[in-house]
Amino acid sequence: MDILDNIKTHFSSSETNAQGHITALFEAYKKPVTGSIRTIYPAINQAKAEEIYWETFTELFKNVKKGSLTKLTSSLGTYLIQIAKNKACNYLRDELKYHDMEFTDDFPEIADSDEEDMERLQKFEIVRDTVAAMGFPCKEILTLALWHRKKTKEIAKVINYTEGSTKNRKKACMEELKKSLIEEFIKAGLNFK
Repeated sequence: MDILDNIKTHFSSSETNAQGHITALFEAYKKPVTGSIRTIYPAINQAKAEEIYWETFTELFKNVKKGSLTKLTSSLGTYLIQIAKNKACNYLRDELKYHDMEFTDDFPEIADSDEEDMERLQKFEIVRDTVAAMGFPCKEILTLALWHRKKTKEIAKVINYTEGSTKNRKKACMEELKKSLIEEFIKAGLNFK
């Protein structure tokens, strides 16, 4: 009997012994999976890593029960770590998406009558809105780089890319942003400087 058949058998059983097997399986993979999550995504704390592991373990059982997972192409540990990595990445992506960023915190107070400062504020708002409208990974890369002042290495960990890929992607995203800003500034009647 392979591990998936074992899970299916124990999952459908109401015996106390079966629950013990499930608990033992859960505990056996908890430390390696949560450790991997925290190593790959240092921004995730232990409590969140454990929550992600619980969701991952639950997903394993759901997939086995409904028959969408009938054979593993890797070890169970590798399978759980991959699912957990995906969930952690999605969590961080959502955190960036819904994080209440105070974009104007770094922007100086301006007097309503100062036309130059008003133009700078208008440009800042266009940059903020343009970055917010970009897709993955540009939105995440540029938000982390421009507003959170993160280094390429830190950004790479958050989006789960290599440092080299992140550097290349950041350059491409900056070019995409520049093209979009030129168009947006022209529409708004602003100079692109």
